[in-house]
Amino acid sequence: MLAWTVAQVGLCLLVAPWARRLTDRERVGRVVRPVGGASMTLYLWHMLLVAAAFYLTGLAPEPAFASSAWWTLRVPWLVVLGIVMTGVVVALGPLEHVLSLLYEWARPHADPRRPWRLWLGLAATAAALT
Repeated sequence: MLAWTVAQVGLCLLVAPWARRLTDRERVGRVVRPVGGASMTLYLWHMLLVAAAFYLTGLAPEPAFASSAWWTLRVPWLVVLGIVMTGVVVALGPLEHVLSLLYEWARPHADPRRPWRLWLGLAATAAALT
């Protein structure tokens, strides 16, 4: 698992300059920016919806990992995930925007003259975790 993680990180670092140049283009940026801001929410929701709909109901076959049937099902699986992801982006986009505005309004702003609040919060958190 560690080798696979290191390989993926290396691949991401290798592709990053090219991806940045691509997303700096105006047309590509208009598509990527809205999705990027909600990427974790989007990932979790669309995977949860698809996995629940297909695996818990028994609709999706579960061939052995890396078998020929498993590889054959990758393309339809990615198409289904893409369709669901598009629906989730369209449905949750306005909600995500409202929640981000609410967060900006409600988040506490640290007072740089009173760092004791931060230290007190850190101490309370450390005590609770221990």
